Amino acid sequence: GFLCMALYIYDKARGGADATGLLSIPWLVLAVSFGFAAQISYEAAVSLAPLAVALDWYRGRKLVSLHGIVAVCVLGVFTVGFLLLRVHYGCLLSMAGKNHDFSPDIRPWQVAVSAPWFLWQHLLMWLFPVGRIELLGTYIWMKSASPLALVSAWVGLVALVASVFLLRKRFPLASFGVAWFLIASFPAGNFIPVNCGPIADYYVVIPSLGLALALVDLVRVMIRYLRSGDRNWGICAASGVALVVLPRVGYVAFSYFWSSVWSEPVELWLRMLDSRPFQFEIRNMAAYELLEQGKIAESRELANQIGRAHV
Repeated sequence: GFLCMALYIYDKARGGADATGLLSIPWLVLAVSFGFAAQISYEAAVSLAPLAVALDWYRGRKLVSLHGIVAVCVLGVFTVGFLLLRVHYGCLLSMAGKNHDFSPDIRPWQVAVSAPWFLWQHLLMWLFPVGRIELLGTYIWMKSASPLALVSAWVGLVALVASVFLLRKRFPLASFGVAWFLIASFPAGNFIPVNCGPIADYYVVIPSLGLALALVDLVRVMIRYLRSGDRNWGICAASGVALVVLPRVGYVAFSYFWSSVWSEPVELWLRMLDSRPFQFEIRNMAAYELLEQGKIAESRELANQIGRAHV
């Protein structure tokens, strides 16, 4: 909520829908305040400044102008200040912080090469969540993802970036939404290998706002065709709306079912084992929880599976 408010207020500071892009200092100060609140609430909000640039682009404002540069630089300075505060209080910003979800021998360049694959896993988690929800997801180089999967992920990333520009004229809000998704996914995406994640449902929260905007824009265009009176376009548009809307309604019911297992740790871990192979961290958590419950045989079996999978 804080991030959305920060961007909304930033938009007002730049004149709203007015493309002249004049700058209101009081509104900008308020935007910075909400932006800082967003960052201390959730680190992915460090994407605030580039999201503001994307918003200016969507509004049709000049990106290279005195007011625009000042506004974005102010947001950037406060973001850097937030990151310095994190470092001061002991938070790490490099591979020096070991993440047990990665294999111990993984190299920084391997993490960076895998970054588009992580991005696609999060995108698919939002689009088709059934059987894909996970956290504490383990990643092992050349086991969790094949070379073909990594190459495909890079090709897909190029296609996503291209779609931002290709959708710009006919579907401007969808273009902005895809740009939002890419920008908001970057801080925790390991394109700079800071050893985040690698895959967790909470990394989808802020990027998914952009995906929602993109879907809304596409549905809005389909509804326009429905109202046009053209039978052929109307059938296609109705089918498109159904394909977009009905699965999302079904996923609401799925989210209710999924949330019910959070009070049962073992059930939660075991369900996430099915999301991908080589889920060692989740298997370890499940084994530990079963041991705590006195289910020694089941715990030992899960622990043995970890050893066998490493062979």
